[in-house]
Amino acid sequence: MVYRVAVVGAGPAGLTAVRWCLQENLVPTCFEKADAIGGLWHITDGDDDRTTVMSCTVANISKELTAMSDVPPPESLPVYLTGRRLLEYLQLYARQHDLEQYVQLNTEVICIEEAADHAQTGQWTVRTRRVKGKHDASAEHGYDDVEQTFDAVIVGSGVMAKPYIPEFPNLQNFQGRILHSKHYKSWAGFEGRRVLVVGAGNSAADVACDISTVAEQVYLSTRNGLWLGERRAARGRPFDMILSRFTNAAMHYFPSLLNKVIAKQLNAKFDHELYGLCPKVAPFQSTTCLSDELSYKLMTGKVKIKKCIKCFTKTGVEFVDGDVIDTVDDVIFATGYKPDFPFLSDGILGEDKTQMFLTMFPLNRKYPTLVFPGCFRMKGPILVAIEMQNRYAAKILKGTLKLPSQGDMHNWVEANNEQSRKWRSATLVHASQVDYVPFMDDIATRIGCKPRIGWLLLTDPRLALRCLFRACTSYQFRLHGPDAWKGAKAAIMGQDDRTFSSFREGHNRDGGQQEPNRHWLRWLMVVGLLAAFVSKVLM
Repeated sequence: MVYRVAVVGAGPAGLTAVRWCLQENLVPTCFEKADAIGGLWHITDGDDDRTTVMSCTVANISKELTAMSDVPPPESLPVYLTGRRLLEYLQLYARQHDLEQYVQLNTEVICIEEAADHAQTGQWTVRTRRVKGKHDASAEHGYDDVEQTFDAVIVGSGVMAKPYIPEFPNLQNFQGRILHSKHYKSWAGFEGRRVLVVGAGNSAADVACDISTVAEQVYLSTRNGLWLGERRAARGRPFDMILSRFTNAAMHYFPSLLNKVIAKQLNAKFDHELYGLCPKVAPFQSTTCLSDELSYKLMTGKVKIKKCIKCFTKTGVEFVDGDVIDTVDDVIFATGYKPDFPFLSDGILGEDKTQMFLTMFPLNRKYPTLVFPGCFRMKGPILVAIEMQNRYAAKILKGTLKLPSQGDMHNWVEANNEQSRKWRSATLVHASQVDYVPFMDDIATRIGCKPRIGWLLLTDPRLALRCLFRACTSYQFRLHGPDAWKGAKAAIMGQDDRTFSSFREGHNRDGGQQEPNRHWLRWLMVVGLLAAFVSKVLM
């Protein structure tokens, strides 16, 4: 029996959905509105309404933590990827798994609704329409709607669709230009202008720094301050290499201590109180902004920090501390997005579109044939978490695995909401929030592919130590269980070496010889800490 799956979008979520559907012998058809794969990372010169990264965007996650579980990044790629280079990696991933033959480009999904016999089959009716691509010579192609029936639908368009702009008094009376960061592509058109950027995340910092190269003055308004970090950590290592199983366990058992350590390190590079950015909460509970330029722009005055907005005037803005800027030409809201799926017929999702099991399976549906990978926020490698979601979803659709009971799924959602209220950022409210290592381990446990660290400590201690103390990359979840990949160990052992390989040509690239042998010290750390977090790391 052929099991047909419709996949919406050919970005990272859509591509990994196609890849894992094929792994389970399902038959995917991916619909992509643009004229190329890549999703957010495919930037066009046109004026379409797609959400894409800016021309200046550099990924905030290093290449090894960005990499999918069986496609280590080429050595030629730099530590952090520009938008163009990350698109190249996605294209490599698609070629390696021969995915593009399953993608219909220039095809927009118009409507998804329950099939006539949905109550008996769980099937869906998907209506699509071909759109004019840049290589089309004429618009007269007879672009009629096409209606097809699929056994399941994977919506890979993510949550970055509907821009969110907070309400401020008198905003409607402001006479300057107002736009959302979604529509910002470059600094062209902002020469000599006075610009207010509203937000405290990575996009806000990127926009402010980019525009400041040509603007007369840029202001950055933050409601609660922010923790400012850089991609480069000690010895030039990527900041995100801190995302290890050891760090996760330490955060679970000693959150106050670890927050103090991180805050001290961040303040050692940049005194947040001195620059008016001091957040009200600890690093792991607040917005963390990674920007290598913002501190320099603040020191040179090209960007100035402002408090939360009190109200707008016709030509300017007043802030809650009483400060007033009389002349503002442009306001750019880098304030995030709300989940929006306009092609879904009414009633398919409830009022709150973020309440889903594992952030991807809507609650209270009879059949698990509608999936939303990527509808979450996390401080970590979102792309590889999406791949893990699709890996699990494909097995659910195939019938290899089954979802828990409705009660258990509701309990998971409530527990995750409570965790968010207690430990996570209060500002990212437009999508469910998860923590990287626990989220990956949760799904991996359900699949049966969580790395068996306890067994590795006995059989391959060197690999076990790498899994415990080095960055928790996606390769760890291909060591054991279903879909085990024979190259996973080599990928893990070589990830540190590959991180810096792009600018070490001619040097020794033997990953085992790049640093002093400190296995004895790590063994002492393991012995001392195993008793404290055995249930968190090994079980």
